[in-house]
Amino acid sequence: MKKLRSLEDKGCIKIVSRSSRGTEIRVLLPKDIPGVVPAAQTLPKIDLEELDFFSSPALRLQILKRDKYKCFYCFRNLSEASYTVDHIRPQAEGGRHSYRNVVACCFECNVRKQNRDGKAFLLQNYREGMLTAEEYQERLLALESVQAGGIKPDLTNVV
Repeated sequence: MKKLRSLEDKGCIKIVSRSSRGTEIRVLLPKDIPGVVPAAQTLPKIDLEELDFFSSPALRLQILKRDKYKCFYCFRNLSEASYTVDHIRPQAEGGRHSYRNVVACCFECNVRKQNRDGKAFLLQNYREGMLTAEEYQERLLALESVQAGGIKPDLTNVV
């Protein structure tokens, strides 16, 4: 009986009744014992639209991954050591650091683009023979999809 009282004091069981036939107990589940199962922690909701994908190195890397390690403007292969993040709509024109307004690109395209809009720069690349007509059309569709929020970076294990 001493052991049963000890378990009851610890909150593991409840002694329901005692009689000459024995002691009736109710065994508590871990979820019913205070402090055994920690309360589920709710993670703060992350608003993808408010994250700064330009200034944060971890989020910049997610843009590179989203764009499949290719320059958005010329398809050049990129690495984590050889890429930059460019604003589709330039900051000078009010472009934000949103995932909807930044793309991975090579240093050469970043310098050549200057403060132009991404659409205008794609047209320039097409006219200069850097993109085929098919690539140009594909890039325009991808640009529209990025700006509409259709191509999102994967934030699993990032924030």
